[in-house]
Amino acid sequence: MKFGYELEFFVVDRKGNIAVPPETLGRFHADGHVLVEARGEALSHPKLAEASLKLKIEELRKAVRKEGLKLLLQNEAEITPQAIRKALCKEQYVGII
Repeated sequence: MKFGYELEFFVVDRKGNIAVPPETLGRFHADGHVLVEARGEALSHPKLAEASLKLKIEELRKAVRKEGLKLLLQNEAEITPQAIRKALCKEQYVGII
């Protein structure tokens, strides 16, 4: 049996607004337009998989920081649809939601 973990984050700008992740974060993009994910390797022990995820989170954090942005770990239900629409409109994704 293999264990693999992933964790999805919103990206926020310096003002704390939800932002669409830039193309430079492409390898971290999740299925949605406003999420990035850290995905650890699938390994044979849960603690090894957890360590792999932590390494990927740190890699993602550094890449996001390099872009002048921050990660936000928050339940999607707590993010207003207006905040997501605003971020998407800034990136000309009008009509997706």
